[in-house]
Amino acid sequence: MQAAVTVVAKRLVHTAQAELQARHPGLSIAGNQGAEDAQNALLQAASESEMLVLGSRRLEP
Repeated sequence: MQAAVTVVAKRLVHTAQAELQARHPGLSIAGNQGAEDAQNALLQAASESEMLVLGSRRLEP
């Protein structure tokens, strides 16, 4: 089950990254999916970035 979730998560990140890159070709866009603690992952990403953008897409009302 966990392997299937990982595959779906990677596909979702890749799709979102491709859509954003198509809309904003001049920007450097990176997408990451990991199993580490979210707080530590965000702090690490923020320390290596000029800007960190987070969001979610509500799929259901």
